[in-house]
Amino acid sequence: MYTTRTWIVLGDSLTDDTFRTKTKYYDYVAQDLGCTVVNCGEMGTGYMTPTGGGAFYDRVDDIDVSNADCLTIFGSFNDLGKGYYLGSAYDETEDTIGGCMNLTIEKLVAKNPALRIGIVTPTPWRTNFSYNEDGSASFYTITRSDCDEYVALLKDVAKRHRLPVLDLYETYGLDPDNEQVRELYYTYNGKMDEGGVHPNGEGHKLMYPMWREFVKTLMASDVVD
Repeated sequence: MYTTRTWIVLGDSLTDDTFRTKTKYYDYVAQDLGCTVVNCGEMGTGYMTPTGGGAFYDRVDDIDVSNADCLTIFGSFNDLGKGYYLGSAYDETEDTIGGCMNLTIEKLVAKNPALRIGIVTPTPWRTNFSYNEDGSASFYTITRSDCDEYVALLKDVAKRHRLPVLDLYETYGLDPDNEQVRELYYTYNGKMDEGGVHPNGEGHKLMYPMWREFVKTLMASDVVD
């Protein structure tokens, strides 16, 4: 068991302690591995998208990583939904999503070069769906190709920094475009997440084994099963 290990989870509403489910991926993993989880999730945010505490690259300034064993960055498609420019894996500015991905990672490495960082792709969203019931333009409709390009960029950034990637976009096993899937895995308190963005507890439980194995590799030590 990893009773002396600390895992920081940086993310958005899929990590934040929200009403959508009482048990999330890190809860299952922590119970299984015995590690301590520090929750740094904030709903509505992303590598470039600021809400409340700021975008990922801003929020890492206030995260104490000095004694952490590993940290995972699990963003969704909030950046994409805001219509921000993707840019490239070699951007170093705050003007593109790629640049903000790089800044997030580089700031973390500067704070603790020994920190084991893992990059996690977004889980799929329902595509060609309007996420604003009022029809406002604050959150744009995204396509399958948009999501493909975003994930490809994230993988390129991770490759640039030689960081491991957990690909939930391709291997999650749930297709939110399927209404039956949404009924089973995206419904909480009797209400379905029509956008297929936020999985319920069963959805988090489904991806937990993949998270568990990923975190074990980041911990870089044997675990007693």
